[in-house]
Amino acid sequence: MTAPETAPVLEVEGLSDECATRGGPAFAVTDVSFAVPRGRRPGLVGESGSGKTTLMRMLLGFQAPTAGAVRFGGRPAAGFSAEGRKAFRRQVQAVFQAPFEAFNPFYRIEHLPIAPLLGFGLVPSRKTALDRIAAAMAAVGLRPGMAIGT
Repeated sequence: MTAPETAPVLEVEGLSDECATRGGPAFAVTDVSFAVPRGRRPGLVGESGSGKTTLMRMLLGFQAPTAGAVRFGGRPAAGFSAEGRKAFRRQVQAVFQAPFEAFNPFYRIEHLPIAPLLGFGLVPSRKTALDRIAAAMAAVGLRPGMAIGT
């Protein structure tokens, strides 16, 4: 059964992460709730140390929350099979806040965007993936030119 078109595609309810410290428990993330409607692409911004990375790690299933739940398509993300996790990660992805750690200047520009295109089978070939990347660059006013290796 599929979720109705009006239902949020992603729901986060009461997500919290409690950490043990010498001074007692501390919360990296406290009681975060939101819903993402189908077709929307939200961004998460905040001050350094405000819990953005911890929240995203919990949302993506890389870290278990101490409280709360994440639902995708109305189903709890915590109980996904390997196939369910792959479908989830195909549609929900994150770009973390440390671009100088994520982007190696020795790699060509297609290094990061080509991985999900090929890994999730979204394109039939490397050439098609490179064409898509070039089109996306052009759509935002960048000139792929020599930046993409074909």
